[in-house]
Amino acid sequence: MADAPNNTPTPAHQGDAAQRPLSTQHSALSTSSSVLDVSCPQCSYNLRGIDSARCPECGYSIDFRKLTAPQLPWLHRDEIGRVRAYWRTVCTAILRKKKFWEEMSRPVRLRDAQQFRWITVLVVYLPLIPLSIAVVLGDPDHAFSWLMDNEPAVFVIGAIVVHLCALLFLAGATGLPSYFFHPKRIPVEQQNRAVALSYYCCAPLAWLPVPSAMVLITYLVLRGQDFDKVFILAIGLILACVMFTAYFCVRIAVEWLWELSSLHKRATQSESVRYGLFFILLPLLWVAFGGVVLLGVPLVVGYVALVVGSLS
Repeated sequence: MADAPNNTPTPAHQGDAAQRPLSTQHSALSTSSSVLDVSCPQCSYNLRGIDSARCPECGYSIDFRKLTAPQLPWLHRDEIGRVRAYWRTVCTAILRKKKFWEEMSRPVRLRDAQQFRWITVLVVYLPLIPLSIAVVLGDPDHAFSWLMDNEPAVFVIGAIVVHLCALLFLAGATGLPSYFFHPKRIPVEQQNRAVALSYYCCAPLAWLPVPSAMVLITYLVLRGQDFDKVFILAIGLILACVMFTAYFCVRIAVEWLWELSSLHKRATQSESVRYGLFFILLPLLWVAFGGVVLLGVPLVVGYVALVVGSLS
């Protein structure tokens, strides 16, 4: 960008001076659009090499300085802190959708998106550890206690396999949608942005520790209680916990699917048929993948352990 001259313009040249910031800004816009692949927030038209301050496709007014500057809080985590940046990004993806969609027009790094995704996976997974410990150690007459006393190796291996399968399912479920976001009919730059933003769409999962905490609290409250004395209270508390957990989990799943579907429609410019197929196919793939990882793998490992145990 050329610097403005130091001399103060005379009254005869004030009209030219008034126009200088506009030409300077126009030069900055041309430089930005010629160097970076940016897309129109309104119609996703590629603005590379465009000198105008308006999109030639839809006429949308373009501010290239704002358009090329990343706005997601997670990208500014070094300045505002990782915890604050993470939860601000979660809220942006869920509550400020218009601002989130605008990131399709800005450069997005895949590495940042992957870090956000893996942190979300850990946020969902870590509360399962104290929940499983409470279930195993809560009742001394439970089958888990019998395994710990009589078959400690089987119990340890089984616990490790179950937790690894849960972690694998979360990692796979959050990464599986990205395969739908790089169709060959759109530019490579737009494919990369779509894939990166698909990882940010897992933001609603960050609220899953809330129902996990609800289940843990309910279990701890009812543990060791005499159900003959507190039967009505226990049934009411269990029903409330089940209803709250079911509602919260379904709401999060629907929000996650809606985020991905909306992004898929905007990023890949999908037709109604492809959009509908994505909306239907993705949940089916989640269910199939969950069945294989959460049920199939533990059953196979358990069967192999029984065979090895019988041979020894």
